[in-house]
Amino acid sequence: AWTVVLTRSENENPSWADRSEVCNAAGAERLLAIYANGFNGSANGSETHYRSADGAEVWASQVQSELVAHGGLYDRGAKDDTWLILSGTDALGAMAFVGFLDHAGDGGQMAQDSWRQEVAKGFMHALQQAFGQSPHTP
Repeated sequence: AWTVVLTRSENENPSWADRSEVCNAAGAERLLAIYANGFNGSANGSETHYRSADGAEVWASQVQSELVAHGGLYDRGAKDDTWLILSGTDALGAMAFVGFLDHAGDGGQMAQDSWRQEVAKGFMHALQQAFGQSPHTP
């Protein structure tokens, strides 16, 4: 059994530091930050960021692999990067950008409930792998 802790809601926009504090106070073992990207409609695909200094490359690669397998968008890869949410949280962190909202193809996919549900399955499968389970949909 997992406990999921949300650090942001539709009506709240806490700082990166506040989000990290929530994760740390909860004793999180994994951080999965989920975002959508944008770049003037000219970029597309999914990417996942991590901090190599934290040893999170394998975790981020699992997230990226499942995101691409389930979402089907162009694979922009897993990238070693520094985001405050990643550096401020004690847990192994992955920051997934599921696609580009302002790209016609990505945005069209992201607007579909079925696509979002499939991507959520991919994230669940990555979490299952991270905790030594075979990926499955209960």
